[in-house]
This record gives sequence, structure tokens and C-alpha cells, in this order.
Amino acid sequence: MNDTMKKALDCQLSQVKWTAEDAQAVCRRMQEASKTTRRKWPAGLVLVAALMLAATVALAMAREHGLLDFIHHYNAFIPGDAQQYVQTNVATFDHELVTLHVRESYYDGRTLRMTLDVVPKEENMLLLSSTARFDDAWQDVINLEAGAGDPADIRQVKDMISSETKLYRVSVEGKAEGVWPMPPGHSGFENYVLDPETGVLTFYHQELFGDDQPQRRVELEVKLSQYPGEAKDKAVYTHTLEVTSAAVETPTYVSETLVDYPQAGAQITRLLLEVKPQEIYYTIEFTALEYQLTPHRKSSAVLFEFVDAGSQVKKLPYGLLGTYSVRPVGENRYVQWGTLGRQELHESYQLRAYHADDRTRYETMTIPVTLVNDE
Repeated sequence: MNDTMKKALDCQLSQVKWTAEDAQAVCRRMQEASKTTRRKWPAGLVLVAALMLAATVALAMAREHGLLDFIHHYNAFIPGDAQQYVQTNVATFDHELVTLHVRESYYDGRTLRMTLDVVPKEENMLLLSSTARFDDAWQDVINLEAGAGDPADIRQVKDMISSETKLYRVSVEGKAEGVWPMPPGHSGFENYVLDPETGVLTFYHQELFGDDQPQRRVELEVKLSQYPGEAKDKAVYTHTLEVTSAAVETPTYVSETLVDYPQAGAQITRLLLEVKPQEIYYTIEFTALEYQLTPHRKSSAVLFEFVDAGSQVKKLPYGLLGTYSVRPVGENRYVQWGTLGRQELHESYQLRAYHADDRTRYETMTIPVTLVNDE
């Protein structure tokens, strides 16, 4: 199957939804078939079929919370064809307590995003993220949209736990070489939502890498810790995933013209833009004075933002990454990186300098970029 056909098929299958009515229809057909054939199934086979059907229905019903649904909440620009580059039904792993279903993944050589369904196997089993608190609002746990829940429901997580509840706290971590230099425990980003009807806990997990690789081996680690419990009441599931970049090519644009910002006391030495299927990665290399963030940490006193050429006030929308950062690379030398919406590919950019602390705005300069030919 060629890439075009595969992408089109993935896009079509991603729209398929399984409802409770569909499950009931399947059960009715199974009952009618059994009456017609008068064939008796072995009890073990019947149990296996029932478990498989239950897991299939639970997974299908959880599909309403997809990768792009989670990203939607970062106020980022989502391209119309974004789903085309999302791989579906990546892998399923069966364990004694849960079934792990890596339902969706997107990888562009630098960022890995995935949705992971954790399906409970036992009755009265409540799965919660390890970051959830007992005083969290129940409606916040089961809804992605802020304010989308029932305002009359004032229950908290602790109100949903009884003496019969088997509570497990769940965490997901991706490990691979090339993660951006961040504080321990913050190499990636995570969000979650619980389906109260099926008990399926869906995680959104995102990992950033410091280098661009067409293929990468990622070790996915899922931990379940029973609460209350002891060290022996912990299950750790580790699986290795092979991911391949959806970016067939990466058009790259650059400016190496020195651009001074006298008011800010800064100078941009290089601007780089790399176009990926879902967003544009930018890198700004510049010099500026230091700023004391904490007694033990220093950073640039100046940062930069992309502004709309038409308004000179409105900023260009973020890419799906939904964040930016700056890191020192030498004395008074820094690199700021982040993403822009994929539609924001222009011949030149308006970059405005501002103070990193009080956000005082300085001058805005125009920086043209040129396509780099891979010859």
C-alpha cells in the first residue's frame, strides 16, 4: 500500500465510531445466529468472545477523545489535513489488570504525540491519573472542555470512591534519546480524561526531542499503583514502539542577516524555520543581556514574538506544540525555539522584542527568509 493510499485510509478510519446501539446490534445478530445454527460454544470460548467484545466496545466508545481533541485546548492552529498524518490503531498490549491500546500517534521527527487508552479488566476498578487529587471536581476528570460538565454535579473524586472500589493511579512516560533538556520529570507533556461509562482512562502524551530523526525507538512505560497499597501493589508495563516520521521532506527557510534591536540591547544572528506536516518549528539565535530568574538560574533579559504584519499588535498563532522556550548556548548568547501555525509561512516575518520579566515591548523588525536548497 503506498503512502497516499495509507494516509487516506487512516483518515477515513479515524472517523469510524462505535456506539452502544452498534454493540447491541452485534449482540442481537449473535443471538439470532445461535438460534439458527443450534451450535453450542464451549464455555471458555464464549467467555473469551465476551471479553473481546467488551474490550472492543470500550475502546470504540473511548474514541470520542482523539489526539486532535486534546490539542484543541491549547489555542493552537490545527491544519485542516492534520488528521491525515495521524496513525491509528498503533498497538495493543494485554496485561493482567488492564489492556493498553495506543490508539493514535503522530511523529514528525522531532515531536511525538499519542493517545493511549487504559482499559480496566476488573469490576469496581477506578483508574485515575497519578496527578489527580481527591478534591478535584469529578466533572473536570471526565470532561476535556472547561465548563462542559453538569454544573449541578458538585461531586469530587473522593465522592466516587467506596469501600469496594479498587483505585489505581496511572502514569505514562516515554523514554528515548534526544529529549529536550528540561528539569527531571518534565521531558514531556501529559493530559488525560476518564470515560465514566466504560472506565477507560485516555492519556494524551507528548514528547519533544532535541534532534530530528526519521525513525526512533521509544520506550513507553505505564505504571499502575494501587491506592492505598504497598510497593508490591504496583504494576509496571514497558513496551518499545518504532515510530516513523510523517514528514517526507522538511522545507527549511533561513535568515543569517544580523538584525539589531537597540532599545532591547539585543541582536538576532539567525532565524530558522522548518515546515512539518502539522506546524512550523522556529529557532531564533540571538545575543542579549542576562536576567536573573532565581538565585541559581539565569536567562535572557529579552525574548521575541512573531506579530501579524497587518496589525503590528496581534501575534501569529502558535503551532500545535503550544509553547516556546529559551536556552543559553554561551555568554550572552541564547536560542529561543517554538512553533507557529503551519499556515504562517511567509517571505518575511515581523519579530518584536520584549522584556522577559515585565513584558515591556521594544521595537519590531522585519526579517526576510530564504528557502534552503538541499543540494
